[in-house]
Amino acid sequence: MLQNGFVNNFQGTLSRLQSRLRERRRKRRKRRRNRAKSQRRKRHIARMRQACTIPFSPFRPFHSRWSVRGYKHLASRPTIISRPTIRRRKLVHGRGGFDVHHRRRKIDGQNHRQACSFTFRPRFRHRHYRMNPLKHKLCRMDHIIFWDIDNWSRFFEKLKFLLPPNTFVWGFHSTQWNQPTRCLAFHRLMSTGGFHKNYQSGRTKNAADFAMMLQIGKMDELLPKHVQFTIFSGDKGFQEALHQMKDSRRMIRIINPHVPGWQARLHNILNRTIP
Repeated sequence: MLQNGFVNNFQGTLSRLQSRLRERRRKRRKRRRNRAKSQRRKRHIARMRQACTIPFSPFRPFHSRWSVRGYKHLASRPTIISRPTIRRRKLVHGRGGFDVHHRRRKIDGQNHRQACSFTFRPRFRHRHYRMNPLKHKLCRMDHIIFWDIDNWSRFFEKLKFLLPPNTFVWGFHSTQWNQPTRCLAFHRLMSTGGFHKNYQSGRTKNAADFAMMLQIGKMDELLPKHVQFTIFSGDKGFQEALHQMKDSRRMIRIINPHVPGWQARLHNILNRTIP
């Protein structure tokens, strides 16, 4: 009886050791497969990146902004909108991999295999490189009022008439400014999309004035010449803008809100009753 019990205990211990050994071997094989799988995937991605590098011609440095050939593959990989469908294939002789199946599309009634189904979007496609989003809206306007909020913050509260529909107000400020709550002229302008508050300038002196002059110069190059500019500020430094832009063939006026009668002059300018 003792001998049979010893044999049974030994067989149980041996079976447990064998099961542990099999489990350890299985985990080791699984780790090897995962490592090989990750290496194959990295090599595949590296090959696809190398094959899909956007060409760049050094002899034509001034490409069109929206031309695909005008972009260069930088250190940071370009953003990929669509990827090829990757399907896991069966193990062959203990080895596995990924099979890349390119999408098919129908062109002129025939099926053509795409050489590469990657669609690129440039990485540096940011707001600093894009065209001004207000250009298409401002091209349809007749007057643009560049408003110095720091110099005269109660423009809409003091306004006694409604602005014409083709008038756009662009405000510049370096301090905190709250929108008027009960003002018919302001709410009507907001409902038609005729008001834009520029992002807050720095805290330095005349920061909003410099930002306004920068935008005036940009808009003078982008917009057609029939769009008239009106600078609404009491700073005398804007008189230099009239002197610098006298040859731009654009009508530019300055209205000082600290001088009595500015509302009548603004009304006449917006209704084109004076040259």
